This record gives sequence, structure tokens and C-alpha cells, in this order.
Amino acid sequence: MNRCYSCLASFAIIGYSLIDLFVPKIVEVADEDEFELFHLDSEDFDHWTANKEFRNKYDIPTVPGLMVVKNGTIKVKCDSKMTKEEIREFIG
Repeated sequence: MNRCYSCLASFAIIGYSLIDLFVPKIVEVADEDEFELFHLDSEDFDHWTANKEFRNKYDIPTVPGLMVVKNGTIKVKCDSKMTKEEIREFIG
């Protein structure tokens, strides 16, 4: 994440109902506001240890999660009820 000046990352488990509601909103905001977006499947068993270490390092306790990297600052929010407007506000 250190190489990313301004981007979004979503953390999800594919097929999980809260993710199905939340991730499309993140995708729409990223597309509309032209942010680079990365997705991390938290159940990717080929990268299980690395995913767990990454989530621990950046304090991402649950999925779905949204990480914003902007101007060298990293913030995380895990709230699937966020609206597109709240996502934009969180991004800043």
C-alpha cells in the first residue's frame, strides 16, 4: 500500500450477503470518482497467511471492509451499511 498515493481497497468474502450489498457501492463510487480500486478475497486460501497478516497490520477486523489510502494516510472502515454518500465522505 505504500506505493499507492490515492486508492481504495475492499476486503470481502465472495458470496457473503453483506458483501453483495456493499461492494457494488464501493465499485460505483470508485468508477464515478475515478479512484483506483483493489479487491482482496479474504478467503483466498492460496494467500491465507498473507491476507491475515495484512488485515492484522492495518486493523481490518471484519469483512466487508474499506481501506482508503490517500496522501500517505491509511484509514479503514468496516460498515456494510454505508451509503455511497457516506463512502465518499469517508474517502474525503
